[in-house]
Amino acid sequence: MKNITLTILFALLFVNIQAQITINYDPQKSIDSLITNLDKSNLTSDILYNRVTSFAKLTSFNGTDKNISNCKHFEQAFSELHRASKNEKFTTVKTLRDKYSFDKNQVEIGVINVGFYSLNYNNDNESENEISYDSIAKKLNPIAGKASFITHSKLIIAALKTTARGETITFNFKNSLIFNENPAKTIKHLTTDLGTANDYNIITNGILVNTIIPVSYSSSGIKVLSFTATFSDNLLLRQILA
Repeated sequence: MKNITLTILFALLFVNIQAQITINYDPQKSIDSLITNLDKSNLTSDILYNRVTSFAKLTSFNGTDKNISNCKHFEQAFSELHRASKNEKFTTVKTLRDKYSFDKNQVEIGVINVGFYSLNYNNDNESENEISYDSIAKKLNPIAGKASFITHSKLIIAALKTTARGETITFNFKNSLIFNENPAKTIKHLTTDLGTANDYNIITNGILVNTIIPVSYSSSGIKVLSFTATFSDNLLLRQILA
């Protein structure tokens, strides 16, 4: 019997691109101290991305040139979102890994659908800022008629394993590995081809309908798994393969 070795890549095309926003501040003061003068009453998420150093680059993720995730990126994004929520949302990466299967022919798929905020402040071009910085008080202040925060909606999907081996590879979709922290934009439908000519329904009408999908590949090599997501606002996100 022939063993098949796969290297798994994901690519998702999204229509909304946001530039990453950073701000320099007194390291002795936290972001939460800086933003005490900003109106946060309309924020629907406690996740403020400026609380962390961004290695996963989530504010610009889902753009045409930054839309591929893997296990390492997924875990980095997961950790950043956990810390950006002051540890209120998600959990630790160690706890996340406890949900993985380590069977060589089993592949868990992780899904993060998240809404979060970043400060509407650009160090590189102050004319674009929609909040002002008081260097004496070390506070960020609102500007009348301007939005103090940028809203982001992101979807990160990854195989939680870089390689798999076996005549048949089994893909596992678990509720415990699907993280929905974007109540304003939930996933209505999710389909994938799993690197084959077939389409598989994973989520239908908001319900996980396929949890275990065995796939027999005819050859070893890199497999690009494409996904198409339809959200509750009927935004359709299509896959483009490199």
